[in-house]
Parts: sequence; structure tokens; C-alpha cells
Amino acid sequence: MISGNIAQLERGLAELPPIIGSVLKTIATFDFQRLQDGQREIDGVIYKTFTATTALAINRRPETHRHYIDVQYVISGDEWIQFSARKALLPCESVEDQDNYFYSREGLTLHDMSLCDGDYVIFFPWDIHAPLCHRQAPQQVRKIVAKVPIAALS
Repeated sequence: MISGNIAQLERGLAELPPIIGSVLKTIATFDFQRLQDGQREIDGVIYKTFTATTALAINRRPETHRHYIDVQYVISGDEWIQFSARKALLPCESVEDQDNYFYSREGLTLHDMSLCDGDYVIFFPWDIHAPLCHRQAPQQVRKIVAKVPIAALS
């Protein structure tokens, strides 16, 4: 997992895999006032732009993906996200055609991170994550989730 803020992207590019740096540079060029919600593909990466309402963490299912890296970028709003290393854990449910693998919260130690406008977090297949959480009251969050094929790392 890697996190940062788009305002400091130029500093962090040297530490990122080239494809991830390219995805974040592409996101930085978007005009969010005009960008409509929906899905688009650019150079083999799927960009999903949407608005969602956060939920209590207990109501969000921790997940991983096997074939994609998630680059999650907050356009606007506040989001609390939970994450953990997958280690040897096995999913309790799989939706393989959507590349979603879900984990039970029982016995899972999750860490917390708050995200706001301009923040991004990158989840690799070995990172369990539960996005779109809140602690006290539901929040509207507008974000982009870029789905980067894991094969693009090589």
C-alpha cells in the first residue's frame, strides 16, 4: 500500500512504479468540474468515477483483487479507509468475474486512514482494504478508482 496527496505527486514519482505514476499524472489532468461519473479506459487502465455515501466500517466488507491494483483518489469529501496485509488469509467469498475477494472481519486486524480532497491510496493484490467508511456520520465522497492490471507492473 502506498498513499499520498496529488499536490506532492512530483516529489513521489521516483518512488512509484512507472505505470502508477502515469495513472496519477493522468488523474491530475482531469477537470473534475466537468468530469462526469462513469467508466472510461485509457491505455489499458479502467478509470471509474463515482459518488458514494460512506457507511460504518462494520458494514463495509474487506476486499482484495487478484488481477488489478486499485489506485483510489478522492476528488471531494472525507473518507475513512481500513487496510491490512493479506498474509496467508483466504477470502470467505469470491466474485471472480468482478475480481473481488472478500474477507471476514473476525480475527482480522485492520488499520485506519483518513482521506480527503486530493489524497490517493494504492492497494496491491496483497493489501486487504475496506474503503468508503465513516466513524460518526455518513459522508458524500466523490472519487476515482483506477483499475491497473497487475501485469502492467512488469
